[in-house]
Amino acid sequence: MSQEIQALKEHVEARFAGLERWLERVTAAIEKQGENKERLIVVETKHQLLEERIASHERAVETKIDQLNSKVSAGNEKIIKFGVYFAVCGFVLTVIAPILLKKFLGV
Repeated sequence: MSQEIQALKEHVEARFAGLERWLERVTAAIEKQGENKERLIVVETKHQLLEERIASHERAVETKIDQLNSKVSAGNEKIIKFGVYFAVCGFVLTVIAPILLKKFLGV
């Protein structure tokens, strides 16, 4: 009977040692999971900061585009005014000037 008790004792000790190893692996996995959560929080924070920076850059770009559009529209108005003046001057030189020259100078 003592051999059976000895065998049972060895079996229980081996089982206990196996459980200790399993507990160490589980503990290590839990610690690693905690580290992974901490890393995930850091990554999420960095991602959020990058999104905020991108949004601020987008707003800055939109503002610059709006400024350029207003400058272009102001420039277009000036070009249109110049074109109208040029057309009026051209009309005066080609139509009215010869009539005035004939009338006053007799050319």
